[in-house]
Amino acid sequence: MAQVRARAQLNVGKNSDIPAEIVSFSGLKDGQEHVAFVFNNADVNQNVPLIRMHSECLTGDVFHSSRCDCGEQLNECIEMMHDQGGVLLYLRQEGRGIGLYNKIDAYVLQSQGMNTYEANNHLGFADDLRDFSDAVLMLNALNLSHVKLMTNNPKKLNALKDAGIEVDTVIGTHAHIKAGLTGNKAYLETKIKHGAHMLDIKKIKLDVNKWIYFELVKTNKEAQKYISKFRFDEAARVIYQFVWHSYCDWYIEFLKPIFDSKDKKNCEESRNIASYIQSNILILLHPFIPFFTEKVWLDFKFSDYFKFPLMFKDWDLKSQPTFSKSYNKIDWLIVLVTSIRSTKVNLDVPPGSFIDISIVELNFIKRSIVMNNLNLFKRLGRISNVFNKKKNKNGIKIIVGGETVTLYFDQNLDLNVQKQKIFNKVKDLDQKISGITDKLKNKSFLKNAKKQIVQKERNALIDYKIELKKLNSILNSIKN
Repeated sequence: MAQVRARAQLNVGKNSDIPAEIVSFSGLKDGQEHVAFVFNNADVNQNVPLIRMHSECLTGDVFHSSRCDCGEQLNECIEMMHDQGGVLLYLRQEGRGIGLYNKIDAYVLQSQGMNTYEANNHLGFADDLRDFSDAVLMLNALNLSHVKLMTNNPKKLNALKDAGIEVDTVIGTHAHIKAGLTGNKAYLETKIKHGAHMLDIKKIKLDVNKWIYFELVKTNKEAQKYISKFRFDEAARVIYQFVWHSYCDWYIEFLKPIFDSKDKKNCEESRNIASYIQSNILILLHPFIPFFTEKVWLDFKFSDYFKFPLMFKDWDLKSQPTFSKSYNKIDWLIVLVTSIRSTKVNLDVPPGSFIDISIVELNFIKRSIVMNNLNLFKRLGRISNVFNKKKNKNGIKIIVGGETVTLYFDQNLDLNVQKQKIFNKVKDLDQKISGITDKLKNKSFLKNAKKQIVQKERNALIDYKIELKKLNSILNSIKN
């Protein structure tokens, strides 16, 4: 068990004018002389103090090397803690744990074209050898179990959480860009592209979260394809469809029953996914509205993990899993819910009213999809009860992806009246379809009309035929 060894007053900062207290410890495990700097008596006077775990960087902290921004981040931290108090843990882990001399060897390799991670790997080291277990012991010795964390590194956050230290909020540091051949721009870009995100895609459990990630991957690939062909209009269109329909119309609705369930693991996973998707939405939109997205990225902190300018962020999602099976499940569920809503509209049933549904005619796989996402399905479809058997009352059958379900409405609904209304709609659609069909057969119209007009008529014809098919299906299912 670590204990405070000694405390002493001193002034720190660029001008040596910021009062602080330096703290040494006994009982640390790795044998290094780690120290803490306490500002404004934060360990005693604040319930949730701001902390930062800063790993030693001689070249950056002392000599302000152009190869990194460690010294600037350290000064940023000291000045912030001077204003609001805090505890700085200064950890003797040079070069992400590989030591000073090895770090200099890595610099040589970087000068030959390797990035910082490639250089470390070439020397036989992992990406990051730092261990934050002594930092946890230092916090325990200072009686700090609930903190705010200043970092861009999820490894530090995870180290605290795994040790049982509650992290209230995460505050990112800024990027400090330096120019020149040995500047740190490439270093920062590499950290952003290579560095770990809070989200581990492979550990996603919920189908709805896999579904939205699949949609993101698909949108990313399509947008890149169109941009490579200079079809910026098509790229903007697919991004719009993803943001407005997939994310806003559906995914946000998916999140509500998850958060209502109070399941901590599912809630945490979904929050992380939502943050990840929001970050990537800004990345996708950046080529189109760069000033707006950069402002939102830096000021509103949609991502707690990328605090560098958005212009550095890579579009490429690399080789991540696509979760096609989960995508197909949720996609079918969306089609089912959409069909239920459409049927309500056609029967003049209030959209917010609740109905019963029988899924007995669904195959085993489709029934499993419904039952495994029951709370989600009932909420989105406004379903009171889901039955795995037929009810002894009239219902309306609808066909979804070749599978049949039966909807049961309130007894006050007069199906004969609704049948007549739908019949009238069918007659109206028949007339419209007939009129457009005749128009598209007219050679004079095709020759003289603008291409946009002709295409508009063709699109309308397709829409009318789809709607007609739905209405006929409802008519056929209404029993006399």
